Amino acid sequence: MRGVSHKRNGYRARVNKGGVEYSAGTFPTIEQAALAAEKLRAELFGEFAGRG
Repeated sequence: MRGVSHKRNGYRARVNKGGVEYSAGTFPTIEQAALAAEKLRAELFGEFAGRG
């Protein structure tokens, strides 16, 4: 999933913009992390946010 990586205790959601990494947190399921990454992309990029 885009913007999601596996950690020992769950899945981490993060997005990069302009060389800066923004974290949406760590979640127990990959689905929750993917949703958080999508929301963060929408906040950072607005209508230009990619999906996936």
